[in-house]
Amino acid sequence: MLCREMYVPQKYVAIDQHMIKSYHRSGFRKFIKDKPTKWGIKLWVLADSFNRYTVDFNLYTGRTAGQTIGEHGLGYDVVVKLISPYYNQGHHLFVDNFYTSVHLFKHLFSHEVLATGTALETWRDFPQNLKNSKVWAKGKERGSMRWERDPPCLALQWVDNKVVSMLTTSGIAN
Repeated sequence: MLCREMYVPQKYVAIDQHMIKSYHRSGFRKFIKDKPTKWGIKLWVLADSFNRYTVDFNLYTGRTAGQTIGEHGLGYDVVVKLISPYYNQGHHLFVDNFYTSVHLFKHLFSHEVLATGTALETWRDFPQNLKNSKVWAKGKERGSMRWERDPPCLALQWVDNKVVSMLTTSGIAN
């Protein structure tokens, strides 16, 4: 029985990767140097943000296992596969910069899923006026902000220890 058949998530959900520690020998064992669990089985996980309950997950078997990646990238494919059973139910999804893109957020918004995530300004569809943030931030006070709308998305940046970029569809009127 699937986790999602036994549990209905609350409004706020998140998608991220998770490593299950394992030293077994197989084609889908992964090494990620920046994770506390460096060797293991990589999962894409949809979790309820309130109580961290795993609502659904997919095993990442790697590119060698014949997994095809769609035209919008792996992050887009992972999010759509995990969140699609929850379309048109008013959920709000939180993701990190691996999954965040204007194209994905517009797709989710069209299915009544709000989304918020950190972003990389180097991505192709990130607003052109917000690129070169290091030049913009030079001499700016901590907390300085700038933003640009591309309905239904709002891209914003602020100065912290470094420039932080994010994208959201939350609170944006059509």
